[in-house]
Amino acid sequence: MLKVITSDLKICTPLGERFRNAGVEFELLYLSAPEKQLKDCLAAELGGSADLFVIGESFFVKETVADVLDRQLVYDKKAQIDLIRVPEKEKKLKPPAEFEMEKLLLFPEDFSTFSPRYGYECASMGKYVGGDIILAPDNFDEALYTLDNYVMPYLATKQKFSSVSVYKIFGPGNQYVTAAKQQVSLRDVAIDMPAGPSEVEVLADETANPVFVAADLLSQAEHGVDSQAMLITTSEKLMKEVEYEVQRQLALLPRWEIAEKSLASSKLILVRDMDEAIALTNEYAPEHLIIETRDYMEQAERIVNAGSVFLGSLTPESAGDYASGTNHTLPTNGYAKAYSGVSLDSFIRKITFQEINGEGIQNIGPAIEVMAANEQLGAHKNAVTVRLKTV
Repeated sequence: MLKVITSDLKICTPLGERFRNAGVEFELLYLSAPEKQLKDCLAAELGGSADLFVIGESFFVKETVADVLDRQLVYDKKAQIDLIRVPEKEKKLKPPAEFEMEKLLLFPEDFSTFSPRYGYECASMGKYVGGDIILAPDNFDEALYTLDNYVMPYLATKQKFSSVSVYKIFGPGNQYVTAAKQQVSLRDVAIDMPAGPSEVEVLADETANPVFVAADLLSQAEHGVDSQAMLITTSEKLMKEVEYEVQRQLALLPRWEIAEKSLASSKLILVRDMDEAIALTNEYAPEHLIIETRDYMEQAERIVNAGSVFLGSLTPESAGDYASGTNHTLPTNGYAKAYSGVSLDSFIRKITFQEINGEGIQNIGPAIEVMAANEQLGAHKNAVTVRLKTV
């Protein structure tokens, strides 16, 4: 039984939903007046311990944790408390270096008010409660994000329950993430597609800007050493200019070592004409395809295998990463021949319904009987025959 105490009413429903979906038995106790009820609940109803303690930000507006517990807490920097930090790029939290504790899961709302004393009080409270602490923000969307991405996986690692069950896994990754997704898709769970490592192809003619083309190739190469960048062009002059420009720009990049290793498996390919270029492109089926040709709209009409296509010299692949609005979870490694990128359709299941009336079974029934008999599936045929005898 997972024991949870919370003084944050808005988090009760999503917490309960997630625990139920995970098949977890839980006891969720809401404290409407935490200052008064905290010690009573811990001492009487939960025997002095809880697995999870969720408190709202408003709980600390007028009184500190120490005040609430009548200063019965011991401030111990070395307390055995787990600290799971929400990454800085997603949150602004940056606790002091000495605040290395072992059992505290933080997600406060206002990081500008975070102080060492505040942290020590929370850690001591965790020690007093005997469980993990979550500080829930008033920003509900942020609370749900942290709940799904940190709280539930964390509880799974602590063996509070085995795992959070899902029906389908979405998202890009490197070669290891892709391999893991493909492994788990063999049983129990579906995946969106094999997505990673990343790749880009630039399809260009003599009108392309070699500076732009080189920048596009390098923007993909810096993803990882197993990324691939490819230029397919009808212009030998452009190919040589791009080769020079890649080396020039590479030396200026902060991730040049990664990009350099990636370029070892990348290609500059000269073809006879645009027909050959299109045929090779559709065979390669790139994750990202940038078309920098004089007639890029016309050439785009001939593309049948690609994850996402970027048209013209002013449309870098980086725009798809960050701002142009297209989804950026895309099939790689030639899988664009069979898969589309993630879209709303990826989250939709289509169910068919049918009803046959007397006239309908008379019309199609004999054909069904013939086909079933030819496949030697007597029971299939009989399911129709018994009905035909009644109409």
